[in-house]
Amino acid sequence: MTELIRSQTVTFLIFILFGSASGITLDVLRALQKCLHMYNIINILLDIAYGLAICVITIGLIYVYSQGNLYFYHIFGFFLGNLLYFTTISCTASAIFNYILCRISQDLGKVVKTVKKFVDINCHKL
Repeated sequence: MTELIRSQTVTFLIFILFGSASGITLDVLRALQKCLHMYNIINILLDIAYGLAICVITIGLIYVYSQGNLYFYHIFGFFLGNLLYFTTISCTASAIFNYILCRISQDLGKVVKTVKKFVDINCHKL
């Protein structure tokens, strides 16, 4: 009996971690969309891909950790992980992700402009 309880507890904790990880992934996706100024159709496609990926990973976790049986504590753990992430560190993490990704985007833009100038100068010489 204790093995069953331990197994269920571990599965519950894994789903809490997965719920938090899905929140982090969503914040990174939102920051990426914000920094790169993507078109609406690309945002919609990325949102659909995110949702499908979360579904596939959830089904995989259910299959691996409970032989394909869905229990209430799986759903509760996932939503608890989401809730814990979004109510505690989401604002700070989102700001950090926005800063990092926008900074990378700006730096890459500078590199692209420099390479473009270099190519233009060399092409005019030919």
